Amino acid sequence: MPNGRKIKENEPDYRILSRKNGFELGAGWKRFSQSNGAEYVSVTMSAPEFGTIYGNVANAPGDDPMKKVIIWNPPA
Repeated sequence: MPNGRKIKENEPDYRILSRKNGFELGAGWKRFSQSNGAEYVSVTMSAPEFGTIYGNVANAPGDDPMKKVIIWNPPA
């Protein structure tokens, strides 16, 4: 969800909340691609169940522009 309380430039643009209990799991920042200037969202999520995940938000397969996925690489 958009971070409506953002005051400083380095604060996240989005907050990632659990649908189950409302706890904050992470945050997202708007970024721009160096290769073509396209905007994307970079995310960090953390929970005891899965540790910390760094990734980027992308459109999910299919025709629904409201559905998104997070592309990430598991820790080595």
